[in-house]
Amino acid sequence: MLLFGLVLLLTLEEDNYTPEIKILNRASIKLLALFFFVPYIKIMSKITYIENNGKEHKIEVSNGLTVMEGAVQNNIPGIDADCGGSMACATCHVYVKEEWFNKLTKKEDGEEDMLDMAYEPNKFSRLSCQITVTDDLDGLIVKLPTKQT
Repeated sequence: MLLFGLVLLLTLEEDNYTPEIKILNRASIKLLALFFFVPYIKIMSKITYIENNGKEHKIEVSNGLTVMEGAVQNNIPGIDADCGGSMACATCHVYVKEEWFNKLTKKEDGEEDMLDMAYEPNKFSRLSCQITVTDDLDGLIVKLPTKQT
């Protein structure tokens, strides 16, 4: 019913508009634009992937994806993701920059176990398949190891 009323307002000829109707018409157009276009706006966060040779890749990754998925979708070299994100390998191992490390969710036991098999893990090591991108991680920086196991 509301949509029908908005369409009716939009189809009236401009000569028939009272000042109140003109205001309602402008508001209706803005409301319709919000209703139809807001669901299509993707919220993205910028993630910086640094290869072991120092080359940086600044990528916008959709919130809700993992850091690993962002790397794979953007062909970032150095993240193999052999298991596809099921935490069954350590080929998406990254080193999270120290200033970002405490902003991440805590590691689960399974991730700790998999990191034991990663190449040269350190206290800032994470599996990128276990880092879900959110607004809070906008600007996250991860460094890739010299090789994946």
